[in-house]
Amino acid sequence: MTRTEFRAGLYEAYIKSGFQDPALIQGYISIAETFVFDQKKHSEKKQPKKSKWRLNKAILKTSKKDKNQENGSNALKG
Repeated sequence: MTRTEFRAGLYEAYIKSGFQDPALIQGYISIAETFVFDQKKHSEKKQPKKSKWRLNKAILKTSKKDKNQENGSNALKG
């Protein structure tokens, strides 16, 4: 199997499974291609780290949403 055949088969499989974002599909395919043909492993260690500020900001947003949902549900009860 050539790289082109591999990429075409994966692209077709992603489309059939419901993926619609071509850029996302190409990213997944390139990772799979390097794993299969170049025997490279992708791990979290090789991924760029998120800054602590962004991570904390995301956690705060999530916790605020949770609190708002709790307050809204309590208001309906009483």
